[in-house]
Amino acid sequence: MIEIIHMRENENDQTAFFKIDIKEETSPIEWHGDCPKDVNPKKYFEAMEDDLIFLILCKMYDRAEWVAFQTMETTRLQAMRAWISAGHKNKIQIGFYKNGKPKYKYEIIEKQAWKSTHPESLKLNDEIDNAKTLNELKGIVKKVILII
Repeated sequence: MIEIIHMRENENDQTAFFKIDIKEETSPIEWHGDCPKDVNPKKYFEAMEDDLIFLILCKMYDRAEWVAFQTMETTRLQAMRAWISAGHKNKIQIGFYKNGKPKYKYEIIEKQAWKSTHPESLKLNDEIDNAKTLNELKGIVKKVILII
């Protein structure tokens, strides 16, 4: 599922900042992407949701050798998920046996912590919307100044 958080108009397109649910994660991932001005951004990104999830998982598991799990019947995302389920290991050739056959070991690829692609200022939107007093708004302005 995709939840649009913020839109930014650009000269020739628009940028959507959104959250996307990935079943391997406990909370939604923050991501962004550009889309044409004349489309509904939620529908646009939902149409490519599997590709977005695959891209995010590739960034989390740098150097993933998921392609060995892909068949004619599976998608890239299914192959990546199969690789993760199988222990997220890459097969690495480390030499040869005396008989000339290759010798291998397995390297576990650790998942990298996700870093949001959203500008820090977007995270203040909820605080601004929920501010009830002038002092609360002043505190938010101080945070914005520190970000910039």
